Amino acid sequence: MEKNKKWINKEGHKLSHFLMAVFVIMVIIISVILINWYQSYKFMKSNNQQLIVEVLEQNRNLVEMHQIVFQLIHETEICLITNHERNCEALEIGENRLNELVDNLMGLHLSEDEIVLLETLQTLYYTYYKTVYNEIDSAFSMSSQEQSELNAIGHQMIDTINQILDYSYILAEELSESSKAHSESTASLFYMTILLMILIVFIFIKYILKPSYNMEQVMLKEANLDYLTKLFNRNGFMKVMQSKFKSDKDFKGALLMMDLDGFKQVNDSLGHDAGDLMLKEIAKLIVNCLRKQDVIMRLGGDEFVLFIDQEDDQAEIEKLCDRLLESISNLRCFENSELTVTASIGGCVMNMDFRDLDLAIKKADDALYTAKENGKNRYVLC
Repeated sequence: MEKNKKWINKEGHKLSHFLMAVFVIMVIIISVILINWYQSYKFMKSNNQQLIVEVLEQNRNLVEMHQIVFQLIHETEICLITNHERNCEALEIGENRLNELVDNLMGLHLSEDEIVLLETLQTLYYTYYKTVYNEIDSAFSMSSQEQSELNAIGHQMIDTINQILDYSYILAEELSESSKAHSESTASLFYMTILLMILIVFIFIKYILKPSYNMEQVMLKEANLDYLTKLFNRNGFMKVMQSKFKSDKDFKGALLMMDLDGFKQVNDSLGHDAGDLMLKEIAKLIVNCLRKQDVIMRLGGDEFVLFIDQEDDQAEIEKLCDRLLESISNLRCFENSELTVTASIGGCVMNMDFRDLDLAIKKADDALYTAKENGKNRYVLC
């Protein structure tokens, strides 16, 4: 039986470690996938943002160039109009002064030669004025055809710039939508992967890790329990007692050692299966007689060790012993047999000054031997 327990413990640990390794590998694989998706998403987002920035920068430059061209055309037009107006105003001023001078001179007494000379001067000025005006007009103004051609060229240039701007804005919008769609797709994929990972973790915990943990706990528990009666074995009993020694500041209690009288006759007459059945029933009887905080151990065969926690009153311990002896002697396990068993009990009291468990077991065993020597079905306390 001990070999089977060791094999079960060994195989259980192997299975637990294998399942844990599989889970760790799954987590690593999913983490690598998530990291790759995130890096791809980050790279795509960075490229799209850079491209959008470049397109918008190009758009800004085109807009600035557009504004500069219109500003130059406007300033040139203002300059042409201003120069034209200034020259025309100067010629008009000269004409007015000349007319005034002629009118003043005509009022004087001039000879015919002087009058002819003055009229000739006036005629020459008019001729010069017209020539200069025409030159100015041809230099700073254009014909309707030339204006139409210039307007057509200007509108063509403006339309070209506007087409470039429209295409740039459309491209920027498409890139933005593409980046948004990629972001949404990547985010959806990311969340789906997270949900998948949570589902895998849930399945692993519920159907693999928890059963494995429960199995391991069962194996650990069984390693501390007697396989037949499910009471503590020696290993489990020692662990519980050591825990009480450390945790209880006011440690005290009674250690009882009990051995069945006449149990060998049951095994010999009815067989070991009947003996095992009786041991199970006696174990249940003992549990029912004791409290939850008390500790019970099957030492082996038909021997039991009981620790009555926080009880050092001699009278209360004696009452418990009487109740145990009476219950066991009245136990009837077999319908077709009158075979019964009794019990002998030896015990001692433990406290803060006496916590040597091995020594306490020895003293209780000595008291048990005395009880058997005195006729069995009785108890002896020391």
